[in-house]
Amino acid sequence: MKLRPSLFPAVLAGGAALVGGVVCAVIPAYATDADADARSAAVPMADLHFAVEDFEYPNADGIHQEKKLRLKRGDGRIQLDTACQETDGEVRVASGGAPGSFCLRASGGGGFLTMDVPDVRTVKTKDYKLTLVMAVDGKKQTVEIPANSSKPFGDGKRPHTLLEIRAAR
Repeated sequence: MKLRPSLFPAVLAGGAALVGGVVCAVIPAYATDADADARSAAVPMADLHFAVEDFEYPNADGIHQEKKLRLKRGDGRIQLDTACQETDGEVRVASGGAPGSFCLRASGGGGFLTMDVPDVRTVKTKDYKLTLVMAVDGKKQTVEIPANSSKPFGDGKRPHTLLEIRAAR
């Protein structure tokens, strides 16, 4: 049995953690390499699954199939709202073609969501200031919309494609 020297300071600290006769921490006095090997061998590496955030919008393909709405990436603080009720954080987008009108809901201090929505006609916000990235005639432009207001887009000749929404309180 081989003792781990790295545990000696922890054992000493645990022994020194007596305050008024009460033990504040209990630390095993001995741990061997065999114990560590047994714990790490309990789950094979091939069975481990790691959570890696890629910021892809959940079920984006299903939403596109059902609603013809292409949501791409975001931080989770702007979500599709199928109820479309006038409540805090609501963002309404109206487009001339598919997907038509739809609602998003912003939460917290704000967030971002990238998308591809062609022929946007109006964006209305409640409670959040919006910064939109739009594509017009193949060029990107940034548009600010104050909280509790709406903004019309396009004249029917130059379609505006909504690429990104950033919401802030």
